[in-house]
Formats: sequence, structure tokens, C-alpha cells
Amino acid sequence: EEIKDRCELARTIADSEFLKLVSIPKEKRTFVNTLTDLDRIGNITQVYAAPALFMSYVSTDEKMRETALQCEKDIEEYSITISLRKDLYLAVKDYVEMKPTLNEKLTPEDEKLLHDTLRDYKREGMELPSEILEKTKKIKIEISQIGVDFSKNVRESKASIEADASELDGVPETSLKTFKKAENGKYIVTTDYPNYFPVMENAKNEEVRKKMALLFLNRASDKNLKLLDRLIKARHELANLLGYKTFADYQIEIRMAKTSDRVKKFATGISAQLIKKAKSDYKEALDLKIKDSNDPKATLNTWD
Repeated sequence: EEIKDRCELARTIADSEFLKLVSIPKEKRTFVNTLTDLDRIGNITQVYAAPALFMSYVSTDEKMRETALQCEKDIEEYSITISLRKDLYLAVKDYVEMKPTLNEKLTPEDEKLLHDTLRDYKREGMELPSEILEKTKKIKIEISQIGVDFSKNVRESKASIEADASELDGVPETSLKTFKKAENGKYIVTTDYPNYFPVMENAKNEEVRKKMALLFLNRASDKNLKLLDRLIKARHELANLLGYKTFADYQIEIRMAKTSDRVKKFATGISAQLIKKAKSDYKEALDLKIKDSNDPKATLNTWD
């Protein structure tokens, strides 16, 4: 119940603060009561809800985790709704119009906040027709929910293997003591980090490392592959609605490379330069494995 209360409190406080912000008359707008407060209020939900959200990751009580997970979804949806509020956008535009008449000396950081806020509103689609904006909102919420569910499925994966002591030769005794045991006396090795990394970094048995690596990389794949299909389609649709060819173009626009074509060109160019070094590193690692395994025909794999 406390989790629900904290999430509701976070939204209530933010709503109250946003109402104050949009109620300020245009002629009384300043950088502080508009841009600074918009940034500050935007963080309120995270500050108040963070302890509750954290429980979805650490609680041993399934009901509490589910409640916290729903809280996370609600806060994500709320944040998206706030980012697309027309009245908040208009408040910023009012400040921009008033700015030349104000005796304000903005710091470079202030100027960047103003620039980035206007840029982000444009990227959110605030200048698009209302029906298109509503579509983008629904897609963004869907993308957000997919992300939450995807992470939850990975966290709650029960994937494991059973291995006896000889198969786990090399794994520190301090780690083995923390592993659960099956009725047959074998160790149950899960993909949880406290199990996974000691095995991958220390187990001498290559077959065990291979099983664990494949198990780890495929956690919750029965559920998450379907989510990934939905995510790819949703991201592509969102990018198109916002006027971008691909979601990659949308994401990269505000980063150093600016365009996906430039990223491809850079990656292609640097790959050619790195091949020689990569081959050298590969040979060095393979030589170490041959020496360690005493097998001249040994091959190097991702789980080594």
C-alpha cells in the first residue's frame, strides 16, 4: 500500500507544481520560474517514487514486486504525458517571446537548457497536428511498457543448470557455498550475477561455461523475442510519425554523429583499421587457451 501511496503522492505533488507554472502570466515569466522550475518539477516524480520503484528489483515478495512494477509503468506513462503537455510547451514559448524584454543574464548552462528544452519539444512532435501527437503518445507509452516488461522478464528468469563439484572445478569455495543444491546433490547454477560470473570467470570446464553463456544470453527469450518484435515495429512507426526515416536517425540526431549514415561510415572506416589489432589479440588469447588446455586443436569461443 505504501508503494501505491508514494507513486500517487509523486504525481499529485508534480501536478500541483505544474499547475502553478502554467498559471504564471506571460508578462511575469522569467528563466527561473519557467525553465528552471520546469526542469526541477520534472524530477519530482523520480525523487518521490524512486524508493518504491526500487522494490521491483530487490523485494523477495512477489506481490510487492508486482505492485512496484505497476508503479514504474504508471510513472513512465505519467512522464510521457507531461513531456507532451501543450500548456507546458506554450509556457516555454511565452518565456522565449518575453526574453528580449527581460534584464536577465543567462549563463552558458542556462542557454543550453533553454536550447535543449526547445529542441526536445520539437523532437517530441509538439508542432505536429494534435491527432499525430496523440498517436506518438500512445506509441511512446507502448515502448515504455515493453521496456519495463522486458527488464522484468530478464530479472525474474529462473534459468539454471545442474553441475557437480568436478564440473565446477576452479570456482572459488566461497562462491560454491552460496549455490543452492538439488536433491541429487548437484549444485544449481543460475544466471543471477552471484552465480553466473564466478562460474564464467573461474570454471575450468569449457562445456559448463558454454552452457551458462548460452543460458545467460537467452534469458526470458520465450517472452522477450515477442516483445522485441513489437518494440522494433513501434519504434519504426514512431520515427516515421516524427518525420524520420528510421528510429536510429531519430536517436542519433542529438548526438555527436548526428546521422546514422555518418555512424555507418565511421564504423566501416574504423573496423578496417582495427582488424590487424583484433587478429593479434585473438592469436594471443588462443595461444593462452592452447597452453592452458594443453590442446593444440583448441578453438577460442565467446565463453572462454
